[in-house]
Amino acid sequence: MVAMARTLVEDLREELARGEVLVVVGTGVSIQASGGAICAQWDGLILDGIDHGVGKNILTESEAHALRQKLKKQNVAARLAVAQRVSEALGAPDGEFLRWLGESVGKLPLKNGSIVDAIHSLSAPVATTNYDHLLTQGRGIEHVPWTDVPAAQAILHGHHKAVLHLHGCFDHPNSVVLGVKSYQRVLKSQGAQGIQKAIGAVRSLLFIGCGDGLLDPNLGALMKWLGAAFGKSGYRHYRLCLTEEQKPPEKRLFYVPYGTDVTDLAPFLRGLAPRKSVLPLPNPGHCFGREREVEEVVAALVADRPQPLPILGGPGMGKTTIALKALHDPRVAGRFGKRRWFVRCDGVTTRAELAAAIARALDLPVTVDVEPAVLTSLASAPAALVLDNGETPLDGDDGRQVEEFLALLAIINSLALIVTIRGHKRPRGVPWLPDVEAERLTDAAAAKVLVAVSGKLSFADDPHLSRLIVVLDGVPLAITLMACYAELYDSLDPVWSRWKSKRTAMLRDGKELDRLRNLAVSYELSIGVLAADARRLLSTLAMLPDGAAHGDLEGIFANPDDAADELRRRALVFDDAQRLRMRAPLREYVVAVHTPNPADERRAVDFYLGLAAREGVKLGRAAEAVERLTSEAANVETMLDKSSAMPGPALDSAVYGWANLMRFTGVGSTGPIERIAAKALSSGSFHIAMTSFNSLGDIALERADQETARRYYEHALALFEEVGSVLGKANSIKGLGDIALKFKDHDAAHARYGEAMQLYRQVGNVLGEANCIRRLGNIALESGDHDAARTRYEDALPLYRELGEVLGEANCIRGLGDVAVAKKAEEDAELNYHRSLELYEQIAAPYAIGQARRRLARLASDEATRSTHITAAREAWRSIKHDDLLAELDDEFGAG
Repeated sequence: MVAMARTLVEDLREELARGEVLVVVGTGVSIQASGGAICAQWDGLILDGIDHGVGKNILTESEAHALRQKLKKQNVAARLAVAQRVSEALGAPDGEFLRWLGESVGKLPLKNGSIVDAIHSLSAPVATTNYDHLLTQGRGIEHVPWTDVPAAQAILHGHHKAVLHLHGCFDHPNSVVLGVKSYQRVLKSQGAQGIQKAIGAVRSLLFIGCGDGLLDPNLGALMKWLGAAFGKSGYRHYRLCLTEEQKPPEKRLFYVPYGTDVTDLAPFLRGLAPRKSVLPLPNPGHCFGREREVEEVVAALVADRPQPLPILGGPGMGKTTIALKALHDPRVAGRFGKRRWFVRCDGVTTRAELAAAIARALDLPVTVDVEPAVLTSLASAPAALVLDNGETPLDGDDGRQVEEFLALLAIINSLALIVTIRGHKRPRGVPWLPDVEAERLTDAAAAKVLVAVSGKLSFADDPHLSRLIVVLDGVPLAITLMACYAELYDSLDPVWSRWKSKRTAMLRDGKELDRLRNLAVSYELSIGVLAADARRLLSTLAMLPDGAAHGDLEGIFANPDDAADELRRRALVFDDAQRLRMRAPLREYVVAVHTPNPADERRAVDFYLGLAAREGVKLGRAAEAVERLTSEAANVETMLDKSSAMPGPALDSAVYGWANLMRFTGVGSTGPIERIAAKALSSGSFHIAMTSFNSLGDIALERADQETARRYYEHALALFEEVGSVLGKANSIKGLGDIALKFKDHDAAHARYGEAMQLYRQVGNVLGEANCIRRLGNIALESGDHDAARTRYEDALPLYRELGEVLGEANCIRGLGDVAVAKKAEEDAELNYHRSLELYEQIAAPYAIGQARRRLARLASDEATRSTHITAAREAWRSIKHDDLLAELDDEFGAG
């Protein structure tokens, strides 16, 4: 028997060294670690629950006595029935049940940490049937209940350092497996059972402190399944036991004695622990466009007297890559050799956990009081230490203590300390060097990363590459994950198609839940810690493709200053040209996942509708209105689309103002107005529908699409006549007159303008009247009646001036120039054209500027002057992408 035991121990030690073992910890460990606390035992915990029920008048003393007697039976079903009754009486999983768990098993003292230290020294993943946190307390390790199946998978894959609670945790009461019903729930859970069977199928199980626990319905079912499925397998499972408990193996479960007393367990486990070799540094992967940043980090690392250096930046911006690239630099490797450590702090929340995480990297035993050993080891010789995602422990409740620990690290003269932090705020109390900022990649560097990571050199010439680079907005993680997806294809065409339908949801490498392999996980690490107001502002800003002007924040969001500052600190937004912006992938993600508060959305919509309405009517009067609206073009269009389901007077005015901008500058698209018109018509909001149709007609006419314009005007006119709107009817009739004028049907145009003018006068609309008079001047000019044309222009001119309508005034003056040309009075014509040009430039009207320049080019007496005017006309029309006019200019003067 002794030789057999020794052979089993040697085999077990080898399997631990190969990483083939999962440790399953039972109540025996909690009993020993807590110094024999009653509630560490299953029976003791149930008895405490009975006493709790009696003390709170939930259970009668007679019922409690019956439950205590039933608990003494060795029948598993009877004991589970008692646990079920206690759970139900205390209101599981909430209410008094939650409080009882916290006051009993939640307060187990850690009196003997050596047994827990010994378990972790095995360097194997750990699962437990216990409800307490004694295995994770102060060790930089998370506890994961069986109900969190994705996290459990991550533990099995080795991507998450945590203890898996097979029967739940006291602070997740819905996960606690205590009575009959909770056992039934875990047994019916496909996720939980799948995880357990996967563990038993691919790893050797090492049961520590498990006695009767192997007979419970859950573990008992697992062992029965393993025996049936793998009873003839050559692989083993192990149960540590006292020498007196040793027995022959049962269906590949082998009993390994550790000694004659429970105090022998910890030394035995330490003897099993494999010697760890120093883990290699993670590979930084591809790193393009970061030469300056990497060089700064290398210089900080190899300085004679290194000072701590923070690497700051938003989620997914490549801080980790910069740090690792610097650690791998030959100068750094030559300086520090193997004393270069990279510590991920993703799951670290306290000072003690940070010290423990560093200890594991240094191959030091993780004890409750490990900090002095860490500081001593780091100070023993020159060393380079990178703490990655340092904001996680800094943001925790223990943040100030973490800052104090960083300050202790900083005073080690021989330690080169680098901390990567999501955000723009450095910890206090540390003499930091000026930070290195992980900013967006240039388009050229982004293209190199995508091609290199995908391994497809042909992508460098793919026409979709530039489109992908634009939507990924220089975010390294997004680019890398897009490249991982693109690797499946020979061209980027299916990749671009996938992006258009899936957006940021496609930016993940398989099903990984790691922040470096899943963009959503990376973003949520930053979003999840935001205060409520900051999260609301983030969702509001995500609706705005152009970001928000600093001066507009108060109008968009109530009391935005603190929320905006928090978003800046987290590097989720950035300031650019007096605007608060978000990187495109983050904006796409937030739009898809974090919908704005309805009140916040309504406020933002109202703000931009009001902006379009106010500034739209100023077009033709003030250049500032053009700049104000064009800088918000994408935002206004987005809000117009959102407002299509919110009809009202503000929407009516906004449509009119936005259509004015499109006619005036060519900026924008008709899509939002078309959708507003369709929804307004279907919902019976006829006034908005009529305004929309009329506006669409104006835009189409400006773009020389007369047939589309006619269709919209006639549709609008029919609605205006139906509801009896005189002004609307006048606008539609004037538009039909404009179409007739375009087709040189002067009689029809004259009749339309005359009819519209009478309607305008009927409602006192002077601007409409002036527009009709000027257009009658245009008819006269085209008909050769130059004197009548001059009279019409001169009649309209004072009306425009009275209204302050600079555009109308300039158009009249330009018309007078056309009359002068017809009468061969070229000097008068040139004077009028220059006067009109000055007015057009005053109000920044690119379409009209081009027209005035074109006329002046025709009158120019020398080639240099003509060339100047032609070039200026081209610039004006290119700015509004008026290709038809550019083509006409090329036909008239030759291609430029």
